[in-house]
Amino acid sequence: MCEYEVMEMVNDHSGMFEKDVLMRLSDRGNLGAYQHNGFWMCVDTLRDKKRLEELYAEKCPWPHVNRQS
Repeated sequence: MCEYEVMEMVNDHSGMFEKDVLMRLSDRGNLGAYQHNGFWMCVDTLRDKKRLEELYAEKCPWPHVNRQS
């Protein structure tokens, strides 16, 4: 999750996000992290999205979510 400012840095910079933008944020003391111990799944492709929807329909792996029909 990024602040809007970070997205402006990405648009203004042609380098790699991890190497350039995150390093600049770290140098400024503006980079933080949060350890998440719950369910997480990368959804980069349509295939990933479909798999996540299947998981949700079968058995929601994040039970704290209110599943309304």
